[in-house]
Amino acid sequence: MPGQGLTFSSEMWQQRFAGWGWTDFQDLWTIDADTVEPANVRRGGWSSVVRFEAPDGSAYYLKRQQDHDFRVWRGGLRRMPTVVREWQVGIDFRALAIDTAEPVCLGLDNTERSRGLLVTVALDQHRSLTDVLQQSALTTETRRQLWWTLADTVRRIHDRGYRHNCLYGQHVLVRQSEAGWECCFIDLEKASRTRRRQRAIIADLSALDRHTDDMSTRDRHWFWDRYFADLPLPARRRLLKILAKRTAVRGVDQYIRDCEAGRRGEANAGGR
Repeated sequence: MPGQGLTFSSEMWQQRFAGWGWTDFQDLWTIDADTVEPANVRRGGWSSVVRFEAPDGSAYYLKRQQDHDFRVWRGGLRRMPTVVREWQVGIDFRALAIDTAEPVCLGLDNTERSRGLLVTVALDQHRSLTDVLQQSALTTETRRQLWWTLADTVRRIHDRGYRHNCLYGQHVLVRQSEAGWECCFIDLEKASRTRRRQRAIIADLSALDRHTDDMSTRDRHWFWDRYFADLPLPARRRLLKILAKRTAVRGVDQYIRDCEAGRRGEANAGGR
């Protein structure tokens, strides 16, 4: 894909951005905006994220990358910015009713160095799971519903043949409405399709366990109750044993005994 170019997710977005004067790669690459997190520097390349507002007040996140690539086989081994994968997974997730930030456009430039950019709609009504657990005084029932909702949406990812590969509390955005909790997944540049469901489960659940501050033992049990609700006990036991080795989480044996005694699991997880 030589040269510079923008690909929009819809004609509506293309027309809207054109009306604001953003029609090519350089228009977006040179936007002056505040960085929202430290740049990720690796192997001579970098990736950074800024938040900017359009003339109508709508807000967006812009991820810009240079020499921040992954290898892909497309008629030969090639290197491409990781935003390409994040863009495609974002589109796939939304088609599968898995919530993520709406992709607006993808930009690529390989005229000199490998550069890529991705624009997504800002989810200003959402907060990270980590922030909610640390800052919100949730009732027991509300907190349980949060973990059940998250378990349902992570299950949907795995049921559709994907793994997130970076399922940290900061990468799960949540929002509470009258209808209940909503969970939305961001930072999808490492997400991928997989035929190895068990590996996806262990990888994502262990990452969630190790990288979510203020996730309590009770939270884990609520999540497991819901996620494994329809899984036969022997399979559930096998997966939890592997998970315990990965995360060094305590209490798995007692949890399994409670499941065997009917005190946990499907009977306590509510309907999907």
